[in-house]
Amino acid sequence: MRTKWDILQEREQKAQEVLRRIHDEIEYLQDTPALLNGQDGVHIHCGTCKVKFDTEADFAKHYLVPDERYTNLGRCPKAFEQEAQD
Repeated sequence: MRTKWDILQEREQKAQEVLRRIHDEIEYLQDTPALLNGQDGVHIHCGTCKVKFDTEADFAKHYLVPDERYTNLGRCPKAFEQEAQD
């Protein structure tokens, strides 16, 4: 059995580790060019609205994620608009 203090300290340490991982991922996205298949100077763009992305962060900010368990599965906001109109 542990004290309340020990339990809270452990939870705080775990939370700090989660925040470090999130911060590292955000920095990675900000620092990584959004290149098509790694081709230097060939940036990716949205297939729906044709917006060009300079960094992976721009890409991540553009797409909407319908199920937050799967953050890599996003779609352009225009795709959702078009779907709603159909």
